[in-house]
Amino acid sequence: MERISVKGLEGVSVSVSHNGQVLAIGDYGRLGILSHGKIRLDVWVQARYEDTHVFTVDGGKNIAPKRNQALEWREERHYNLNIPIENASHGIPFARYPQNNLRVLVIEKNGWIQVWEIALISQFGNFFLTVQQTYRVRCYRDGEKVVCPQLKWPQMDSFVENLKEGDPKELTPLAEYQPEPKPTGNGLGPKEALVLWYNMAKQVGYIVDKDGKQIRVHWTQIERPGPIVFLLKGEVVTYADLKPTRGATSFEKEAFGIKPLLP
Repeated sequence: MERISVKGLEGVSVSVSHNGQVLAIGDYGRLGILSHGKIRLDVWVQARYEDTHVFTVDGGKNIAPKRNQALEWREERHYNLNIPIENASHGIPFARYPQNNLRVLVIEKNGWIQVWEIALISQFGNFFLTVQQTYRVRCYRDGEKVVCPQLKWPQMDSFVENLKEGDPKELTPLAEYQPEPKPTGNGLGPKEALVLWYNMAKQVGYIVDKDGKQIRVHWTQIERPGPIVFLLKGEVVTYADLKPTRGATSFEKEAFGIKPLLP
């Protein structure tokens, strides 16, 4: 079974198979065109990384720890997820979010945690394996409770608290938490924006323009050289147009014709 190590995530390796056939993972995580059946995502964690945990999240942000499938796990733990391939209304196959990913929590010292998403995504029928660190934040203690205020995710607070097994007294008190200043669009020109957040698994994000307005972005409107399109937090982009958003969202506008200002 072809396995690759996850860059930046120590002790973790992954493999992907489609209808029982192991897939080669190409450049940019490309898996090729897949049209039906199920994709299986396998994740291994070396046993010595005891503070690395694998879980899934549903549409309500509820966390479900994954069960270790390894029969002999003195050397490594093994987790897997079966991801069904669906067809959109226009007939293009895709893997639905949030069922398309496994997530990894790494508990560091001094209350810091990392959250990673290992996902299968489709762009115009081409499937890719993506790996992204979505958060690195600090957790605090609020009495006997663990709170990660930057996340605003109560289920994660409880998950970390249970994993720490009664150690919240070692964390910094919540009263010492200082929120980070909100990013602004200072210095941007007309139709320029700063990427504040982009999620590879969901393939959406948001940007802020020179007036400080936050604007939704969708992967289908990103123009980037290469086989896979995405945005990076902190990069500056241009956009051709803004239109009212559709569907249930807190954003008033969505950007079209998005191009990163590449160096």
